[in-house]
Amino acid sequence: MLSQAEENIYKHLTQGLTNAEIADRVCVSEKTVKFHLTNIYQKLGFKNRGEAIAYAQHNQFLFTEKAKAEGEEMSDFRPVSEVVQE
Repeated sequence: MLSQAEENIYKHLTQGLTNAEIADRVCVSEKTVKFHLTNIYQKLGFKNRGEAIAYAQHNQFLFTEKAKAEGEEMSDFRPVSEVVQE
């Protein structure tokens, strides 16, 4: 559902980084980070940054090395609208 670039941006977002900090870590412009965040919010049904972070925390997708080792992937994410309907 999310591109690799979007997954990487979202991983950093869940760590509480600002757009500028994310841009610095992934070596892109802050404008590119904003572009990817807009796509992430749209694809996953988030209204804002807070929803995106809360969803990740609620579903325990904080993207630590341990989570990655256990095989957790962004492809496991479903839009918020699907989760709310359950």
